[in-house]
Amino acid sequence: MDGMPIKTALDVLSNFGIGGLVLILSWLYQRQIDRILRETKKHHEDLMNQYRQHFEALKRMYENNAELLKRHQSLSEDMKDIVVMNTQALTALNDSIRSNEYCPLLRTKKELRTSGLGTETT
Repeated sequence: MDGMPIKTALDVLSNFGIGGLVLILSWLYQRQIDRILRETKKHHEDLMNQYRQHFEALKRMYENNAELLKRHQSLSEDMKDIVVMNTQALTALNDSIRSNEYCPLLRTKKELRTSGLGTETT
């Protein structure tokens, strides 16, 4: 009950006087204040629960990002090793092609220079 009808207020006033009317009105006002406080408290609890859920989701997101970063660092180290090994292999292949060491039919004759002795052909 949000208020008191005028007829009821007049009945209370005639039976109990001004003091009775003030007492009943203050009791009604206090009930309304209590209801508002309960609603506010429930709303506050709902907001806090939403905040906790959001905070937990953010916490999980940061934990997942940290795990992803660790995996990415491991993967990048592996990729670095693979790139270094491929570079070494391609360098060795390039040296072999340039020095023509593997095909006896197409092998070019190398000129060896020895100090002071002149030029030799192999």
